[in-house]
Amino acid sequence: MLILSIFYGVTMLTISNYPLGIPTEQRTWARTRDISAVSWYQSLLRAYDEWNAEMRSVNEQNSNVLLIVQSLFIGGTTLIAAGTAYMVARTIV
Repeated sequence: MLILSIFYGVTMLTISNYPLGIPTEQRTWARTRDISAVSWYQSLLRAYDEWNAEMRSVNEQNSNVLLIVQSLFIGGTTLIAAGTAYMVARTIV
């Protein structure tokens, strides 16, 4: 269980690909076009809404994987503690 916990923890770190703000393509598009400030603000807010939804999805996935990691860790630690207690009780008796 502890090995699975480590595996899921490392997997969570490697698959988490956080989008860092507004994509470069959109910024380039805004710079190369002759658009008004109002159009740029509307485009910026639309991109922010998309980014916000994407981040919410990434955070949901990460929270689910984190729950699995913590459950496996607690289960593995409990099994080790129970095994140790059993071995100590067996040695005493």
